[in-house]
Amino acid sequence: MCEANVTSLPRLVRELEFKVVKEDWFVYKLADDSILKVKPVLVRVFETDQVGPDGKRTLLFVGQNVVAVRSPEKLKGTPTLPLPPPTEALKMVKEEVEITETLYDPGWNVYELENGERVKMKIVITHVYRVKGLYTETGDPYYVIQSATVAGSSPERGGVVPHDRPLRLLPVHAELQQPLHARQPFPAALTLPRAGVDVPARAQAPPG
Repeated sequence: MCEANVTSLPRLVRELEFKVVKEDWFVYKLADDSILKVKPVLVRVFETDQVGPDGKRTLLFVGQNVVAVRSPEKLKGTPTLPLPPPTEALKMVKEEVEITETLYDPGWNVYELENGERVKMKIVITHVYRVKGLYTETGDPYYVIQSATVAGSSPERGGVVPHDRPLRLLPVHAELQQPLHARQPFPAALTLPRAGVDVPARAQAPPG
């Protein structure tokens, strides 16, 4: 596993169509009694000009996390719109809020590529911040998450074959729109070898 700067980005050869087999919400209870829902969403898939050890082109995945919050009345305030993007919000006064309980873990989100190959991914949240004085259109506090993504692939339908092949990470830059469901980018684009893998991805956390 390694990090790459922008100059080492692979050339995109072609975009692949895919369909969603399973894409669900991860649900958490926070220490301030808010309920946090996060869904990692795959947006685009590309073949690159880089070739893996198996002789096949690597795939690059781009996606974003959709975030929704339901908070108790004691935490709500007057909506402050428009809200800043997460990268700007992290520079503001904020408080880290711990996850106290995982209410629902659906396991892997699964996608099927146009050639029948299946890929899977799930989210691992590392930090949750409540930004002081910012509220969504529903009056809920504005939360920003930092996370890592775990990805896997299999050439066969219906299953994923674990493997310890490295996963390369590439930075992603995206224009984001804000609430009701705040869209926050994957911590990195995932470049995945075409052989079966099951590898945790390291997040490139924005500055605190």
